[in-house]
Amino acid sequence: MWFKSDEVSVANYSLSEDQGILFTSTAKEMDWQEQKVSYIHRYELVEKGIVKETELSHFTLYWYGIKEFEEMLLKTGFSEISYEIGYGKNHQASLITFCAKK
Repeated sequence: MWFKSDEVSVANYSLSEDQGILFTSTAKEMDWQEQKVSYIHRYELVEKGIVKETELSHFTLYWYGIKEFEEMLLKTGFSEISYEIGYGKNHQASLITFCAKK
């Protein structure tokens, strides 16, 4: 299973030699009926090893099936809908890119 409640992942993004962002993501909940997952994200600005600022956000991600997403686009006035599975040369990727005209 790819989602585990309370699982924590951490990443560090360098901004300069002395400054960076420490990103912490904590998985909170998955709701299969509502097709969404939620996370608590913490962003810490670190300068020379000292946390200078902290921001928290509650992040909710919804997922849709291909046909379901096409219907949503049609209902909101889009036409000429197409999609590509994968990204660039990696057709095994789980990403689906939609293009449509309004």
